[in-house]
Amino acid sequence: MALDLSEFIPALKREVSVPGTTGILDAASFDDLVGILVDAFWLARLDGFFAAYTCSEDGVVEHLDGGLDLPREHVSVILLYAGIKVVRNKILGTSSGLRAKAGPVEYETTIPATVMTALLTGLRETQRHLLDEVREEGGYEATTVDTFDWLSRYIPVDA
Repeated sequence: MALDLSEFIPALKREVSVPGTTGILDAASFDDLVGILVDAFWLARLDGFFAAYTCSEDGVVEHLDGGLDLPREHVSVILLYAGIKVVRNKILGTSSGLRAKAGPVEYETTIPATVMTALLTGLRETQRHLLDEVREEGGYEATTVDTFDWLSRYIPVDA
């Protein structure tokens, strides 16, 4: 049995958009959106989730032994990872200031990234909570990335 991640594109858009507004993913192509979900699957797998599953480039998730489809609550983990990636990329693409001049008229504004940064921090806290819960329950597959994650808690990034 297989699960097609493209079925969850509307959920991905809801994850990163304010209801009733134009979302940050509206201009993205179908292939881009599937790519975001595929990348999120593999990032989550590197963190120890979904060890019994694989994902093709076109977003089809299958159990390695032909077992059950990935449960919906696990798809929510993929959506969380995709949301983290989208918000991070949005922060990277956000200009921190704008200055314009037309003749004698000047306009200057700064655009604080604090709201997006706070949102990303909240998503990361949810990710860490999920990782901690899975580790405690014993359903976690440790990876090399997990070792770096553990080390990053004790060694400052700027060190």
